[in-house]
Amino acid sequence: MTRIQDQPSPVPTSPRLLIDEVMPWFDANVVQHIVVNADAGETYRAVLDADLMDNRMTHLMVTVRDLPNRLRAGAHPTEEPPDDTEPGRPAFRMRDAARGNSGWVVLRDEPGVELLAGLVGQFWHRDYGIVPVSPEEFVSFDRPGYAKTLAGLALHPHGEGRTLLTYESRSVCTDAPARRRFATYWLVLRPFVRLMLRGALVSMKRHAEHGATARPTTSFAPLRTVGSTPQEPTPTDG
Repeated sequence: MTRIQDQPSPVPTSPRLLIDEVMPWFDANVVQHIVVNADAGETYRAVLDADLMDNRMTHLMVTVRDLPNRLRAGAHPTEEPPDDTEPGRPAFRMRDAARGNSGWVVLRDEPGVELLAGLVGQFWHRDYGIVPVSPEEFVSFDRPGYAKTLAGLALHPHGEGRTLLTYESRSVCTDAPARRRFATYWLVLRPFVRLMLRGALVSMKRHAEHGATARPTTSFAPLRTVGSTPQEPTPTDG
């Protein structure tokens, strides 16, 4: 005999995300997901090591956004590109995000679970108005006229040998004038930020899978049967 419960079973609670601890309230955000055909450990290594600039769309958008600065300063690359990049093409990896003069700072890092980096600046300015801060200073930073942004990458098991990789960008402004300026900037940039997050996920997925998936934007590898011609994968955008 089947017994019907008077009350529904409690829904298990999910672990709290680190991004919720650092920035529970925000003025703007973008979230993108992709399924990676690799376990969390391999996916996490790809999060750190994938060259995000190997995505043509990402490279183009970064180049266009930074073009006024390059023209103004007459800047040319001063560092030798890594051996695995094309000559003259810059590389950008999450592993190196907090190094040098980028302004990014790693706030939380749980290998295989979540990586969180932050940046402070006036992003609506041509030079971004970056303010170098320490992890402790980022959380408490409240200087008027600025915005703080987070890049959060979270990894969750998704079946056997697969990982759901989520990239979320959150931004919060320190006062009303900054919020108004950021709103205008965000109105124009939000679609491009979404594309850049998607491009980053595709690069990480491709790196983690070592090129095993024919279409990097597809969640699963093509279905194959012994002795048959490989089938075209279902075009499900992860």
